[in-house]
Amino acid sequence: MNKEEDFPEIIVTRRAGSRSIRMRFDQKGVLKVSAPKFLPKREVERTIFDNEDWIYKHFQAWKEENQKRKLLPGKEVEVLGRKVSWHIGDRARVFETTEGIEFYFPEEVYNQSNLPEKSFEKFLKACAQEYFGSTCSKLANQLGFRYKSLSIGSAKTKWGSCTFDNRLRFSCYAVLLPDDLKEHLIIHELVHTVHKNHGKLFYKSLCEISPDAMKKEAKLRKGKIPVF
Repeated sequence: MNKEEDFPEIIVTRRAGSRSIRMRFDQKGVLKVSAPKFLPKREVERTIFDNEDWIYKHFQAWKEENQKRKLLPGKEVEVLGRKVSWHIGDRARVFETTEGIEFYFPEEVYNQSNLPEKSFEKFLKACAQEYFGSTCSKLANQLGFRYKSLSIGSAKTKWGSCTFDNRLRFSCYAVLLPDDLKEHLIIHELVHTVHKNHGKLFYKSLCEISPDAMKKEAKLRKGKIPVF
């Protein structure tokens, strides 16, 4: 395989406070290169060239992982106890069966379009609104927290957030978390309605509610949001 024909998109950004060149892949497979503001362009290009093998190796690993995540015929995912599956059909359709949800798309759609991913994201948002809306209200009443509003987004960089005026927002992909982590995520954001940062008081309050909170925090940090 020709490396020149199978190389990632590269975006170079300049940072005034940076002292060295840093490289990382984002979730879309783009190589982000951060370089000191005044470092000559040729030095940045030479560093990229010198690390060609590393870049190629990690790009191939990203492609393999990304392929596993693609929604293709035969794939199955469990969402809130319901099986969601993808199939080949003559046109785009969705069926609700006794076992779960079945998505159908023509074969060429899977290869040339992101319609399967967009349709699934829309489905996840509806599921997330139902789950987080009811569960958050129940836990807030139970634990004595108050929040202003709750909304669902499609963030792929964090599971949830709480604004300064106590507006909660959850990623629709959070419904794919195990049940205990979904509930912990809600409690985490509810505690933020009182303690805005991750200081000692925040973790003290969190651990008083959930004795194994730190173990769940670690699992949430390690968990990767699926990028379909």
